[in-house]
Amino acid sequence: MRFFIHLAAAAAIAALAAAPAFAADKMQLTPGAVEQIDTAAKLTNYGIDRNDPLLLLAAAKLLSGLDADAAPVAAPMGPADLIAKAKDLAKGDAAIGALADQVQGEASRGLCYGPGTVYGCF
Repeated sequence: MRFFIHLAAAAAIAALAAAPAFAADKMQLTPGAVEQIDTAAKLTNYGIDRNDPLLLLAAAKLLSGLDADAAPVAAPMGPADLIAKAKDLAKGDAAIGALADQVQGEASRGLCYGPGTVYGCF
C-alpha cells in the first residue's frame, strides 16, 4: 500500500509538472504548489502508517488549498477521501469529527490566489 501511494504521488507530481506545458491558459504550477503536494503525500503516508487522523486531515487541508485547474488531484486519495478516512480512524472522537467538518468546509471553498501569496500556496 505504501509503495502504491509513493508511486501515485510521483505520478501526480510528474503529471502536474507537465500540465502547464499543455495548457498555457491555466495557472502555472509553482514550486510552492509542488512542495505542497509532496508534503501532503508524506503526511498521508505517515497518517496511514500510524493510524493518525490528524495527519490525514493536515494532508487534506494542504490538497484542498491547491487550485484545481493548476494542480488537479490525480492521487489515489483526494481531500474528501482523506477526510473520510480520518473520520473512520477517529472512531467517534467528537473533537476529531469537528475538526474534520471544519477542514471539509474549507475544502469546499478552495483557496483564493492573489497579492500576498507565497509561491501560490499560502
